[in-house]
This record gives sequence, C-alpha cells and structure tokens, in this order.
Amino acid sequence: MEDNGKYDRIEGRLDDMDERLREVEINAASYQEITNRNTEVLERFNDTMVSMKDTMIDISYSTKKNTEVTNKLTQEVGALNDKVDSVDDKGKLDTTLFLKDNWRGWIEGGGVVFIATCLYQMIVH
Repeated sequence: MEDNGKYDRIEGRLDDMDERLREVEINAASYQEITNRNTEVLERFNDTMVSMKDTMIDISYSTKKNTEVTNKLTQEVGALNDKVDSVDDKGKLDTTLFLKDNWRGWIEGGGVVFIATCLYQMIVH
C-alpha cells in the first residue's frame, strides 16, 4: 500500500507538472504571437521612417528653392524700387539743375529786361 501512496503522490505531481507544462506552452504561444506582432510593427515603423526621411528631404529641397526664388524676387523688387525712385526724381523740377544748365539765358534775359526798363524810364520822363 505504501507503494500505492507513493505512486499516487508521484502521479499527482506529474499531473501538476503536466498542467504547468500546458500553461508554459500556452504562454510560449502567446509570447510568440506578441513577438510576431511587434516584429510587424517594427517593420512598418521602419518603412514609415524611411518615407518620412524622403519627405523631409523633399521639403528641404523645396524650402531651399523657395528661398532662392524669394531672394531673387527681393532683388528684383529692390531694382524696381530704384527705377521708380529714379523716374520720380526725373519727373520733379530740379531748379538748381535748370539754373545751372540755363544760366546764360537767365543773365541775357535779365539784361534785356533791365535795358527795356531803362529805355522805358527814359522815354516816359
């Protein structure tokens, strides 16, 4: 009988081990499934990062081109402003320049007016 008791205890322990082994197998399968899903997520994450890198390169290139165009437009607007200012200045009457270019005529005209005034004064008096 004593042997039967030992066998019963051994059988009970084997049943416990059997149950634990089933739990380990179930957990191993769960862990494998989790590992597979994580691997898929990491692969998609890698693809996303590569795509994001390409997008950032494109954005950087576009930004550089836009900066170049903006700088060129700024220079062209500056040149146009200079031309407009020049046209505005040419449209104004520059008396100093006018007198400088026509001083001889002013002196001759003033002399004629002076002589005419003197002659008028002589005739009237």
